[in-house]
Amino acid sequence: MRVLATIGACTALAATSALSADFVGFESDGWYGMNLDGSSADIVSGAEFAVIDIYAQFDDSETDGFAFADSTVLSIFDATIEMSDGRSFKQADVAGGSWDPKFSFDLPSAGSLPWVDSFVAIGGDPGATNNTNLDPNFDPSTGGFVAEGAGWFTGAPEALQGRVDSENLQTFLGRFVVTNIDAGGESISFSASMSYNYGIGTGTYFETGGDSWEIPVPAPGALALLGLGGIVARRRRG
Repeated sequence: MRVLATIGACTALAATSALSADFVGFESDGWYGMNLDGSSADIVSGAEFAVIDIYAQFDDSETDGFAFADSTVLSIFDATIEMSDGRSFKQADVAGGSWDPKFSFDLPSAGSLPWVDSFVAIGGDPGATNNTNLDPNFDPSTGGFVAEGAGWFTGAPEALQGRVDSENLQTFLGRFVVTNIDAGGESISFSASMSYNYGIGTGTYFETGGDSWEIPVPAPGALALLGLGGIVARRRRG
């Protein structure tokens, strides 16, 4: 099986039948700040939580005659996802912390706050209609940690939930949230294998890659804004 390094950091490519050129790597727009009430805030100015969304990134190269815009993620497996300081990820869904996007929807009365909930996905929005399933290696007893070798997959490939966005050629893979106090300078590392195709009947391609992203360091005095006694929960309005 041929393997080729790509421009994506720490990413290697391999396919079942022919070399694939579409997958670039796992990418993100970086960390951003959120508060419990659903408002956004600058991390360095004292946001309550630091949040990062991670994606599978494709480019506009064609593979085996398939359209690049039809690239569709099927599964993530053998994943290693962790913070550099070993801290846990925050969870806030109706199951009390499951990593399953089906339990992460806007229901503050049940403690479900998707804007500060850590969950994984094969595309789609969090909520009851998301068809992502966790594989057996995703041990829910680990709480706010991702078990080594964990994975997740689409339970309905024909629904094409994992198909790339037509504008940015990305498929959403998960949201990861940590408490912002003393998190500045820490980083998340994300490495995994991935399978994808170009729609039903087009064959399956496999990729392996990884990257890491560092949380911005808070400005002087920002931690004081959060308070030494910890974060105070606020009721979300609207």
